[in-house]
Amino acid sequence: MSLPVLGGKAIRKSKMGPRRAAVLVAVHVVMAVHILHWLVYGMTLSPVEPSEAMYTINLGKVNTGFVFFALAIVSTLVFGRYFCGWGCHVVGMQDLCAWAMKKAGVKPKPFRSRLLVWAPLVLAVYMFLWPTIKREVIRPIVGTEGWKAIAPYVGEVGKRPEFQAAFLTEHFWETFPPWYVAIPFLLLCGFAVVYFLGAKGFCTYGCPYGGFFGPADRVAPGRIRVTDACEHCGHCTAVCTSNVRVHEEVRDYGMVVDPGCMKCMDCVSVCPNEALYFGFGKPAVVARPRVAKAAKFKSRVYDLSWKEEVAYGVVFLGLVVGLRGMMGLVPLLMAMGMAGIGTYLIWKAVSIARLPNVRVHGWQLRLKGRVRPAGWAVAGAAVVIGGVGAWGVAVNGSSWWGTALDERIETPLDAVLTRGYKASEAEKAAAKAALGHLRIAGPVEAGGWGWDRSVDRTLRVVRLEAMAGNVEGAEGELRAALRWAKRDGRASPSQVEDALIRLVMLRSADAAAAEKELKALTGEYQDLSSAWLWLGRFAGMRGAKDDAREMIRRGVDSRPGDVRNGMFAAEMLVGLGEAGEAVAVVERVVERNPKSVQARARLGLLLAATGRMEDGLREMKAAAGLDPANREVAGHVAGMLRELGREAEASEWETRANR
Repeated sequence: MSLPVLGGKAIRKSKMGPRRAAVLVAVHVVMAVHILHWLVYGMTLSPVEPSEAMYTINLGKVNTGFVFFALAIVSTLVFGRYFCGWGCHVVGMQDLCAWAMKKAGVKPKPFRSRLLVWAPLVLAVYMFLWPTIKREVIRPIVGTEGWKAIAPYVGEVGKRPEFQAAFLTEHFWETFPPWYVAIPFLLLCGFAVVYFLGAKGFCTYGCPYGGFFGPADRVAPGRIRVTDACEHCGHCTAVCTSNVRVHEEVRDYGMVVDPGCMKCMDCVSVCPNEALYFGFGKPAVVARPRVAKAAKFKSRVYDLSWKEEVAYGVVFLGLVVGLRGMMGLVPLLMAMGMAGIGTYLIWKAVSIARLPNVRVHGWQLRLKGRVRPAGWAVAGAAVVIGGVGAWGVAVNGSSWWGTALDERIETPLDAVLTRGYKASEAEKAAAKAALGHLRIAGPVEAGGWGWDRSVDRTLRVVRLEAMAGNVEGAEGELRAALRWAKRDGRASPSQVEDALIRLVMLRSADAAAAEKELKALTGEYQDLSSAWLWLGRFAGMRGAKDDAREMIRRGVDSRPGDVRNGMFAAEMLVGLGEAGEAVAVVERVVERNPKSVQARARLGLLLAATGRMEDGLREMKAAAGLDPANREVAGHVAGMLRELGREAEASEWETRANR
């Protein structure tokens, strides 16, 4: 096969391409080994993924992903943005797709925008810094009252994190999307984004990590530089897969200043005069154009005018907002990729309406004023993705606004589901206003326009319906949530179950009526742990101890690791004279929740009550270690020590309890 020719010279094949491919294959092998280690041993290092740094910054969990991301940024400050080109699995996917397209005769052309290249930085600030900015900057400035007014709209913040090591995990896949989302996401970031936006399209317009690597690259002394042997042949730009116009950069600045440069070294490898090299010197941030030479050439060309940049920037933002979380499936980074493709298609559709000749790669969309079949296909795709995005904006916007209005109402759900509660007229009006928006965000089968079947939305709607005086509507929402869980093959959400039982109790005239309602409920939904426990309590009240024990066991088996239900079951079993079984129930709870102070303290008391004082003391001390400031637990430890005759140690714990 003959090599392509540019400037009278054949463009050489890059020597770096195969080497970089080998490195990226090795990266994927290491990832596979990491996953295999977790599958075999049940515990491994936390994911080596930059997004994990969010849990360090916001929650204080210092994990492997944070350390990896920090080291990558620090090294970028010295060597430039090399990590993306040589170590990112998504870049490997994009390169593979670009290579496959090239073999098929398709060479993706980069989409060049001055405004949208800032999207990764904005996303990075939102993901990694926004919670800290709210907590450390905005809240102190606006004060307590000001924060109460704006918090429903910007979101609450947690307390300042206390950092602790979290390098090992048993829940490796917990923060990743399921396979049926991950595979389309990789294909989207691969073939689709590469085809429409260019070889590194996702890196340019969708990657939040690049949002930090880009600015770090600007101050890095290490970068691609040029000697006087350069003849501006353009071979470097022809082979660049980072969408950088290398020959213009080195012509105007004597170096590559574009932060999109990923130091793939392809340009260095193919330079016919060996004029390009990686070296250290002044960083891009202080580079100035070599005016005398640059004046002879035209400036950098972009695909959009500034008016179009602003217009399509709004389109891009709208698509991100609308597509994120759609159908409860689309993660944020996938929404970024979809928004980039959608913005491109909408731009081409508008171009078809405005210009006589429009192309996308080898496809002629409009020729001499006549729209071709491919043009109609692109226009149709633009209408679809634009319509879907607008639908998403309406649903997500309604959810956000309804949630904000709900947050302004201070009465909690527990208070609303209390006998004798009556909302004020102001609360009723506020509840109805919030309900209108949250209903829109709900699924179509519940009368909404959207897809939100989350427990959070369900409980908000229940609270608001009850405040507005529509108890039947609140109960209907809860029953619908149980039906959705059953249909999807999921366990009934415990919060939904508990709220429904409280509503049943609230509207039942007496215990017999409530028991009848709960029996009907468990007949339809077999896994309602709290319902079975309450039936056990009612049976015990009637003196039917055998029935009570059976129902309590069914309740425990329905949700064996639930702390609250386990405590409730243990209390009833003790009342039935089954202290040994109560111990067994709480031991199962502690096994699944070893850091629960409540469970370990209750286990300690039960063990002590059954004559196992030393075992009870051990559990109570474990509870005290989990919460050193808990005076009640410290008091129990002191009492147990005194029972064992260890007066000196008991006095120390008494002092701690009274501190």
